[in-house]
Amino acid sequence: MKREIAFWLAVAAAFFLFPGYLVLGSQVLIVALFAMSLDLILGYAGIVSLGHAASPTRARPTIRRAAPRKCRL
Repeated sequence: MKREIAFWLAVAAAFFLFPGYLVLGSQVLIVALFAMSLDLILGYAGIVSLGHAASPTRARPTIRRAAPRKCRL
């Protein structure tokens, strides 16, 4: 418990002591979040495909062409 409190105090101190490195810190956190999510998807869930959600706008024209005229959006 004490180590966790010390860690968060160090993070808060770095936020105030090094304001010029906030962009770098945010980029590091973004990459860390991506790495953790990728680890969760590939390791725990076992899902390999990540490209199907890359562009949700690509699916809509396909749905319109495949549906009958009465069911079109």
